[in-house]
Amino acid sequence: MARDLLGMEPDAIGAAAAEELEPYVSDGTAVQAVILHSATPILRSLQADLADARSGQPADDVATYVEARSVSLASPGDVVVGRSRPWRTAATLAGVEAVEVPGIEYYYLSQALLLLAHRTDGRAPAWQRLIEVVRRNPRILIRLYALDRDTQALLLYLKRKAGVGKLLVDANSPEVADYWNTKAPLHPSVDDALTVSGSFRDPADLLAAETALSPMAVRLGVRFPVVPGYSVYPDASDETVVVQRFSEAAALLHDRYGFTQGCLKPSEGGAGARISPAIGIDSPEEVARVAEQLRHTKEPWVLEAFMHYTQVPIGGWTVPLAPSAHVRNGHVAEGVTLQLTGGTSWQGNVLMDAESWAEAGLSADTYPAMLGMVEELRSAFAQRGLRMVTAGIDFAIGHLGGAFGDREILAFQDPNLSSHGAEYLRLFLDAARERGHGRYAATKVVRPEPSSDLALLRDLPEPAMAPGCHAEVISAVPGRWGMLAASAPSPVKALETVLSYEASLSATGRIRPAAARR
Repeated sequence: MARDLLGMEPDAIGAAAAEELEPYVSDGTAVQAVILHSATPILRSLQADLADARSGQPADDVATYVEARSVSLASPGDVVVGRSRPWRTAATLAGVEAVEVPGIEYYYLSQALLLLAHRTDGRAPAWQRLIEVVRRNPRILIRLYALDRDTQALLLYLKRKAGVGKLLVDANSPEVADYWNTKAPLHPSVDDALTVSGSFRDPADLLAAETALSPMAVRLGVRFPVVPGYSVYPDASDETVVVQRFSEAAALLHDRYGFTQGCLKPSEGGAGARISPAIGIDSPEEVARVAEQLRHTKEPWVLEAFMHYTQVPIGGWTVPLAPSAHVRNGHVAEGVTLQLTGGTSWQGNVLMDAESWAEAGLSADTYPAMLGMVEELRSAFAQRGLRMVTAGIDFAIGHLGGAFGDREILAFQDPNLSSHGAEYLRLFLDAARERGHGRYAATKVVRPEPSSDLALLRDLPEPAMAPGCHAEVISAVPGRWGMLAASAPSPVKALETVLSYEASLSATGRIRPAAARR
């Protein structure tokens, strides 16, 4: 397809995208947009859904909910692109133009669009409309979930068909969106870690020596505090290599730091999918069992020490201190969100600012430290000619045990360098503040019943709410995934409001709380 549509080899797509696609940095002026959110192979969304299916859990159907929820990003005059019935329902309710793409049999919207272009040479109605929209407004913004190689290819094709100079995208530079949008660059490889020798009185000094060998330190020149861990890479020619490397990583965590539990994460993964927490790395049998499960893997993994997150009571929920800080439209955003989780699965957010952070009794040092690290990362990319214009950086605050004992640490844990769930909270809050509906917001993931679409849920009577509080259904994929949002004068009230709204909808039999996942 690269040869036929673009006249180039696949390996040349990244360089062309870096030259021809312009990451968007806002100056505060409203812009017209095309909302083209596709689930991405980078995060292995299909594999996550298949893993759920194999384990007997209901799959989230990431492809459908990414397309359906993206409609809530649209403003009047914007154009939304998608395929499914939940997406069409959302577009109709939003009153925006919808460009429907055939190809529901393909998991990724980006691949359906590429195949459609290849089969019709861009003459299909969906492609003709997209080309016309861009041709009429060359500075229109293309809003994306992730700028993976498939998406790069289809945007290059769209740009050339429309005959415009550069295409404006709210996505990071291709190298940022691809290589750096993973967990492995935070940690040294096992081979590199094995080169660290000598005695260290403080385990933090040993961790610093290991982290200095990570790709993020070596290639970007930034050294953030991280959870001790190692990147485990497969070898295409020898399946036993990944088994050996995992076993060595477990031994390093146990022997160097005295940890007894580890957490295995796919380097390419999102929303907590496919994570195996609390692995007994002090048990040879457990280590051998997990190592054998990785034998046929074709992707990098990370084995970290198991973090015992500090727990904070906020409203009716005990929230682990797993904050996220964000970049929006090229700028570090005010505030951080605390993640609501069930098992390892992300289930929503609640927004905090410096004032509410302090009122909750949390360390005054950690709040500015997180925002500072995000700005340092943004600047490090900029110094190398790379743009990071959207991001949700996850941190961890808690205790590791082992050689670290009871000291509380702040760690940079997961760079989500693409569109992320907290953006829906922030956009909802932007609109709520314009209507005078509070300073803070919270979101909650739910599972609608198979008969409950977005139109039906929004037609249900709203429960009574406290003064200054407001709640609504943001998105719904019947039988799979949905999101509620609430705004209020305080984070506690926002969380209480969204949980109360969830309870009232549950009482109607129209939704269920999202299932906790290990």
